[in-house]
Amino acid sequence: MVGRLFSRSRGGEAEALARIERARREKATELGGLTALPDAIGQLAQLRALRVSNNKLAALPDALGQLTQLRDLYVSNNNLAKLPESLKKLTSLRELYLHGNDRLGIPREVLGPTSLGPPSFDVIGENATPASPAAILDYYFRVREL
Repeated sequence: MVGRLFSRSRGGEAEALARIERARREKATELGGLTALPDAIGQLAQLRALRVSNNKLAALPDALGQLTQLRDLYVSNNNLAKLPESLKKLTSLRELYLHGNDRLGIPREVLGPTSLGPPSFDVIGENATPASPAAILDYYFRVREL
């Protein structure tokens, strides 16, 4: 049920529908308190940014591959063990943050810096630049095939 996936509060389904509608209008959304994302997320065709970091997501739905306008995907600090192949369809993706999902087995060197802020000691290299989403996904799916 969509409501349970988005919120644990009473009236969660109505809240979820309101959040989805707001996301459609704003073309970006940040969602918290999640244990899963519904397949209905694929209906947000105009969504440009999805921020679901710091949740308890164990998986991402294949429907994310339908978000062809998505440019920024933040899923850091969850409990992801695998990524759906459909992410390869996100050719507009400019930023992909998967940090803090150790079960994925993607080295920090492949993921790149943890943010786009000024260089600091918590990023890789003094002048670290964001890792290419295509390079991250290529590495992940290539290594999984071995």
